[in-house]
Amino acid sequence: MPHPEHISYVTHPALYIRNTSDSHRVLEAVRLGILPLIKRRLTPDQRTQLRGGNVFVWEESEHDSGFVRWTDGRRWSQSKMRGDCLYYEEKIGITDAEKKARATRRAMKASDSSVPIPMAPRRQDRPSKVDGLRKQTYSLMINVPGVAKARKWHLVAYSSALDITHLPTVDDYEYLRNISVSKSVFHGNPDFETGKFLWPLEMPASPTLSLSLSPVMLAPKLESSDFTSRSTPRDALLIALPPMTTAHLPTKLPALSSLGSMMPGPLGRHKSSPIPSMAGHHTYGSYCPDDRRMLQKLRVRI
Repeated sequence: MPHPEHISYVTHPALYIRNTSDSHRVLEAVRLGILPLIKRRLTPDQRTQLRGGNVFVWEESEHDSGFVRWTDGRRWSQSKMRGDCLYYEEKIGITDAEKKARATRRAMKASDSSVPIPMAPRRQDRPSKVDGLRKQTYSLMINVPGVAKARKWHLVAYSSALDITHLPTVDDYEYLRNISVSKSVFHGNPDFETGKFLWPLEMPASPTLSLSLSPVMLAPKLESSDFTSRSTPRDALLIALPPMTTAHLPTKLPALSSLGSMMPGPLGRHKSSPIPSMAGHHTYGSYCPDDRRMLQKLRVRI
């Protein structure tokens, strides 16, 4: 189990959100208590540790203990709508020239000079950061157990150009891919049937980044005991989070042969990787004959 201090401020430290279906599963995992709901703003130190794969789910609240706006201390482009999600590209910070121009404008405003005050640079004109992050946001109203009024939850997911092929998805985590989302849980007309990959793939070249850079360098710092044996850098990102809350989920899954077309499809550009076993779940050795035949068809070694 990961050390609490490494994941206490993030809902999930290493996850690539591909579409709204993935978002719904993460939100449902938070609703069931499998993943944590973020209730406090990021500290300055936590903001500097943001990296691709970090996913946050937070509740909008005007109470003293809550917050109404997500802040991460970075500069972003104007939002672009894709499906039900908003996407942002990280922009470069304020340059020395901009700081000097800002000081000049302030001085001119304070004086009686008739010289026209130069226009401030527009946010959309600011260059994108070469090794910057991408931010994806998704919001909806959700029914929380024990609460009469629906709450507004927001999902914020960060990614980078290298993360498309390296980060795990919900299909790689057993406690996420087995979650069933009910339409009665969410409000706001979410599209539960979508399978379209909404993340923009037209990413700018990053000449300062080497494609051989290991994604492990981009992952949150975790203790060595947090991992089982891994064979690839992407496998090393499969975080072993706390076991599922069994009070909300069935303790026994149906036979694989009964699932038919419901079995997870190919992961697109992601390579398949072994899934870390979770406490309380059966191993291959305990599957029934029908399950074993199905696994043989899927070319899974038993």
